[in-house]
Amino acid sequence: MRVYPEQLDQYLKTELKPCYLIFGEEPLLKMEAIEQIKAAAKKVGFDEHYKFHAEPTMDWPAAFNTCQSMSLFSSRQTVELIFDKRPSKEDISQLNDLFKLLNPDLILILSGPYLTKAQQNAKWFTQYFKNALYIPVGHPEGRFFANWMRHRLKRANLKAPSDVNTQLTAPY
Repeated sequence: MRVYPEQLDQYLKTELKPCYLIFGEEPLLKMEAIEQIKAAAKKVGFDEHYKFHAEPTMDWPAAFNTCQSMSLFSSRQTVELIFDKRPSKEDISQLNDLFKLLNPDLILILSGPYLTKAQQNAKWFTQYFKNALYIPVGHPEGRFFANWMRHRLKRANLKAPSDVNTQLTAPY
């Protein structure tokens, strides 16, 4: 299911998914979404968090071992995989194997750059998408910016005069 960052809170209150796909070019929104997921998971006993950077030298066996191991003190964990570039064919092969390890005591968070429509239709993505929330994190487009800004201000318990929003959304 596709959920936009401003909707994520309401979905995290109802249920946690085994996987979250956070892709896009906006680092602040990406970071906030990951933190929201980790906080919601922690509330229900996911006390351990592991982070891996998917790069050419990534130790995939370590990631697999983490997903399969249980701690003496905590049996529930979140595992975050960060892709600086779009997943390569080798990454996708590893992701397909990692998909088989999803279980109720593991939440997998995948994040990376913007994915094209073709990449979103790829087999690995559609396989994950069935059991995940997809959170596209892009820059708010001009016509949506005013609503986005109002929502951000409201979340921060701030109010701005309407002329501020007008000034922020006015073309240059």
